Amino acid sequence: MSIKLVVNSKDILKAVQTVGGIVKGNHALPILDNILIKLQENKLIFISDNLEIRSRVELAIDSKDAFKTCVPYKLVSNILKGFPSMPIELVLEKMNLKILSETGTYVVPLVDPSTFPGSKEKTATDTVKIESTQLIDAIKKALLFTDKTNVTNMHNVLISIKKEGTKIVSTDGNVILEYSMTAAGVEKDLTVSRSIASHLIQIISPNEDIELSYTDSHLFLSMEGKEVNAILSSAVFPPYTRIFETYSPDKKLTIDNGIIAPAIKRLYALTDQNNQTVKFCIKENIVELSFINELQKYEAKETLPCEYSDEEINIAFNANYINNMLIAIEESIEMNITDGSKPCIFIAENIRAIVGPINAS
Repeated sequence: MSIKLVVNSKDILKAVQTVGGIVKGNHALPILDNILIKLQENKLIFISDNLEIRSRVELAIDSKDAFKTCVPYKLVSNILKGFPSMPIELVLEKMNLKILSETGTYVVPLVDPSTFPGSKEKTATDTVKIESTQLIDAIKKALLFTDKTNVTNMHNVLISIKKEGTKIVSTDGNVILEYSMTAAGVEKDLTVSRSIASHLIQIISPNEDIELSYTDSHLFLSMEGKEVNAILSSAVFPPYTRIFETYSPDKKLTIDNGIIAPAIKRLYALTDQNNQTVKFCIKENIVELSFINELQKYEAKETLPCEYSDEEINIAFNANYINNMLIAIEESIEMNITDGSKPCIFIAENIRAIVGPINAS
């Protein structure tokens, strides 16, 4: 049997790459280096699975036929990348997938789909509805404060669903970031790996409604034409609320992020792996930022206006941590401070972050 389909090359490439983002290549189970393609009910469905995440994207297509097979992800992706946006013909045969354009023919061997992992069915799930644009923003900011090396247990992201709203939380051990959203549901803390959080950014589109369902072991996201099924991490997320409650800063500085963020970025550009210390000298309505490289004999200083009326405080932070934290905050911010030796709590409209100081001596 031969099935012919006409599709736009960029549409199919986008679908293939969206699910293919979790295909790691050279997997211990070779079938997982492939993506599953299903044709059914006027839909062309692309599915990937790496045993932690299962991702599904649908394309509407005018066909009454049914077909199921697997194709090597990397090979198909590389072929499709070479086409401009144009109609191409897919011919599904028993042993091959042919990709035809006006000038060329590409033949890809099909892979037996019988050993491709089956889907995890939803059972007795709780559900919360979330607006996608805010969720994307929250996850992107959370990923700024996860351990990218996975050496520590600080590479996870917490989705904490409460009756009063949902919080996205992350920490790399140096900064704790909490992003609050209004979406409310049955209380549950869902811990997902950095790889799952990264894939959610890839598959979620702005301005769409998301149905997030969850059990004790799995997370399910449903959007128009897309689904994600992921295994929750068994790791226990640090008790971050207790850490926030430990500190009760009694001094407050207010400053426009549009003033302090560019200044920190300029100072951060001067730092290196041996010295990333930026000093804050906080005085009445002024904060002085400074960086000194004693080895190479250069220094930099910024004097910025702010709202502050308490005693003078000198405190130092790692420039990388502060720079990332300010990237996550777009509005005016409050710095809540006790003294130069205790963590500072930064607060914006829907974000709070706690950043520990460093010894500047």
